[in-house]
Amino acid sequence: MERPARGPVLDRRIFLGTLTGGLLTASLAAAAPPAGKVYRIGVLSPFSSSFGPGPSFEAFRHTLRELGYVEGRNVALEYRWADGRYDRLPDLIADLVRLRVDAIVSTWSTPAALATKKATSTIPIVFAGVGDAVGVGVVESLTRPGGNVTGSTFVTEETIGKQLELLKAAVPRLARVGVVINPINPVYGSVLRASEAPARALGLQLDVVSVQSADDFERAFRAAVKRQVDGLVVLRDAVLVANQPRLLTLAASARLPAMYGVREVSPGRVPDGQDPEGRQAGGSSGRAGHQVRARHQSPDRQGPRAGDPAVTAGAGRSGDRIAGAEGRG
Repeated sequence: MERPARGPVLDRRIFLGTLTGGLLTASLAAAAPPAGKVYRIGVLSPFSSSFGPGPSFEAFRHTLRELGYVEGRNVALEYRWADGRYDRLPDLIADLVRLRVDAIVSTWSTPAALATKKATSTIPIVFAGVGDAVGVGVVESLTRPGGNVTGSTFVTEETIGKQLELLKAAVPRLARVGVVINPINPVYGSVLRASEAPARALGLQLDVVSVQSADDFERAFRAAVKRQVDGLVVLRDAVLVANQPRLLTLAASARLPAMYGVREVSPGRVPDGQDPEGRQAGGSSGRAGHQVRARHQSPDRQGPRAGDPAVTAGAGRSGDRIAGAEGRG
C-alpha cells in the first residue's frame, strides 16, 4: 500500500515510532540476534485486539525487522489487551512476568507503564506514549532514568497552554473550556495545574470533563453542555484515543469546537500500520533495545545519555522526551 507523503507531523511521529523499536532491541542484544535464539517480547496494550496495540506499533515492527528481529523466526510477541479497562493491567502484566519474557513493551498508556514498572525490576521495559514519565514516577530522570525502564514521554504540561491559545485564536468568543480527561490517569494532576496560568492569561474558565470508560461519554457531554462550556480540549489517554470517533460525533452534535491531543485514530480510519502520526514512537523503542545488552552490560552504564543519538534526536521536539535505561539481571 502506498504510504502518504511525509509532512512535518508525519516525520515527528515516525521518529517517535522508530524510537520505540530501537529502545526495545537495545534491551535484547548489543549486536545482531544470535542464530537459533527466539526472543519473547510481551506487549501490554490498553486497547483491544480489534483496535491494535497502539498508534505507533507498525513502526515498532518495522524497526525490529530492520535490525534483524523477525516475527515467526527469532521473535515472538505475546499480547495482552486491557480493552480500555485500567483495572485489568496488574493481572495482565503479572501474566507476562510469569512467562519470563525477554522484554516488555508498554504501549500508549501512563497507567500501563506504571503497572509494568511495579510488576518487575529485572525484565527490560520499554514504554511509548507515556505522559510526564518523570513526574508520575515511571523513571527517575530523562538523562539517568535508572532501573530497567526506558522509552518516550509526552510532557503535556508544556503543551496545554498552546492548545488553549490555539483554540482561543480559532474561536475568539471562547470563555469556558471543558478539559476532557480520564481521572484514573495520574498524569493529569500536573497538567491541570499547568493549565491554570495560561487559562487566566487568555481569560478562560476551565471545567474538567471526566471520562473513565466508553460508557461515560454521553453523560460527560451532557454535563459539559449543561455547564455551558463553549469549547473542548481533549487530552491524551488511551480511552480517549480509542473512542475519538465518538468524541468527534458528540462534539459536532453539540456544536462545540475542540482541540485534540492526537489526530483521529480509530480502526476504521487509521488501521495499525497506516497511522501517519504514530510510526515514530514505535520504531525508536525497537532501536533502543538493539543498543543496550540486557543483563550483560557493565554495572556502571545507566543507559543513553543526553549526548547519545536517540536522546539528542528527541530532545528538540516540543512536548516529547526520551528516557533511556538498560535492563538489569
